[in-house]
Amino acid sequence: MKKVFTATSLICVVLLGCVQTKTDTKSESAALGPIISLSAEQLVEFNDDFNTFREDLWEKSYHLFREDAKSRYAAADVEIQAGQLVVTTKKGALSSATLGSNFLLVGDFDIQIDISIDFDLSIPMRQNAHFSLWHKGNNATIIFERLSRKKVVMKMRRDKVSVGHIQGSTVKQKSFSEFTGSVRAVRRGKKITYFYRNKMDVDWNKLYKTRFTAGDAGVSLGLKNFYIGSSSNPSVTGVCSVRYDNFKINAAEKIIETDEI
Repeated sequence: MKKVFTATSLICVVLLGCVQTKTDTKSESAALGPIISLSAEQLVEFNDDFNTFREDLWEKSYHLFREDAKSRYAAADVEIQAGQLVVTTKKGALSSATLGSNFLLVGDFDIQIDISIDFDLSIPMRQNAHFSLWHKGNNATIIFERLSRKKVVMKMRRDKVSVGHIQGSTVKQKSFSEFTGSVRAVRRGKKITYFYRNKMDVDWNKLYKTRFTAGDAGVSLGLKNFYIGSSSNPSVTGVCSVRYDNFKINAAEKIIETDEI
C-alpha cells in the first residue's frame, strides 16, 4: 500500500550556518536557503536510530553482477549491534550487502547519517562502503574506500548504472587516516551538495556540489569487497565492516512510502 506525505505551506528553515568551505559560507547557506518541508512529526516516521531493523524503511539486497563469479560469492552479514546497523563482509569470499529505502524523497530535501568505517587497511583488498541517492539508475554517491595501509579515501561519484556495468566518474575526493562521523546530502532543484563531519569536526565541511536530478530519489547504503564487473578482483583474505547510525531527514518537500520501489 502506497502512502504519500506532502508538505503544505509549512516552511522549514534549514540553513547550514557554520559550514566550512573554501568559498563564502554565508553565500553557500543563502544559496541553499529554506526548504518547504513536511512537519517534524511527519519526518520523524522516517528517521532511524537502528535500535532494531526496520523492514518498513529498508530492504536488503545482495548483488554480484558477474554470473561467472557466483561460486565465490557470499552475502555480507547485516546485523543490529548496540543500536547501530553493522554490515560485515565474509572472509575468503566476494561479499556485499545493500540496503535500499522503501521510500522516495520528492523535491528538495536535507538528509544525514552517521558512518563509522572499520576497514582492515593492512590488507590490499577492495573495501568499499557507500551512502547514495539514486533515481532510475542515476546515482550521486559518497564512497569510502581503502586507499593505502594508512589512508581511507572519501569519494563523491556520479554514476549511471545498468546491468553489469557502471559509467561514471569521481568528481571529488578527500583522504583520512580514519573516519567516524556523519555525511549529509542537501538537494535543491537539480543540484545536490554533500557535506561531511568527522568526529573531531565541530561544523559541517562541504565536499562537493554537483548536478543530479529533480526526480524522486531513493536512499541506498551498504558495503562490498570487490569491483563490480571485474574479473580480476584482488584476494579477499580479510573482512571489513561499516557501522551506520542515526539516519535523519531534516527536511523534505514530499515522501512517497511504498513496498514496490
